[in-house]
Formats: sequence, structure tokens, C-alpha cells
Amino acid sequence: MIVENLRQFGLNEKEIAVYLGLISLGPAPVSLVAKEARVNRGTSYDILKNLIELGLVSYYKHYGKEDKRQYFVAEPPQKLLDAIENKKRGLETVGEQIAKSLPELQSMYEKSGARPTVKYYEGNAGIRTILQDVLSIT
Repeated sequence: MIVENLRQFGLNEKEIAVYLGLISLGPAPVSLVAKEARVNRGTSYDILKNLIELGLVSYYKHYGKEDKRQYFVAEPPQKLLDAIENKKRGLETVGEQIAKSLPELQSMYEKSGARPTVKYYEGNAGIRTILQDVLSIT
């Protein structure tokens, strides 16, 4: 269930493996994260960068006598909800911008000429589209 929730959040399989591996490990260098997630080290860096941008992971540099490494840390799971709120705000902004440009787009659409009178719909997505079209007309 956790994996499916993370997939619905928008993470791919490798990102999920790295994120869950990091949660189980605690602070860890990329080599351990890669081993835990069964992803190669180079790919792990890219994945960790994406997770940092989402706010799900952070890092710090450890400077010991013989150990100069970057350690990655999973942020508290609450950050997933914070990231969802950020996505919502971003979508609201995009929605407002599209709503402002809708009259111009509609004008361009109407000027472009004739529209097809026959359409082909396939599967459940097609049925949903038909229902949305019917409901928007009434």
C-alpha cells in the first residue's frame, strides 16, 4: 500500500526504492543508499537530487579524519503532504492563468474554421469524455 501511495504521489519505482531505502537506513552515503535500493550509484545521485527538489530528502557533508562524505537523510513523512500542498498551489496558479487566456484561446479556436462532426471514442476514458461533453452542454 505504501508503494502504491508513493506511485500515486508521482514517484517512479526507482525513486520509491531509494526513498524507502533511505527511510530504513537513516543518514547514509549514496553508496549504502544505492545498495539498499538496488540501484546503481550514478542513478542514485540523480534520484536523490529529484527527491531533494521535492523536499523529501536532505543532505549534509561529514568531514572526518578519513571520511569526507555526503550523507543523505529522508525528511519526515509529513513532507509528502507539504509537497502535495505545493503542487495544489502550483496547479491553482496555472488554472488562474489559463482562465485568463481562455477568451483569446476560444477566439482563435472559433476562427480556425470547421470542426469534424464525427468523433471516435474508445474505452472508459472515451465514455468519461462523452459524459463530460454532454454535461457541459446542458
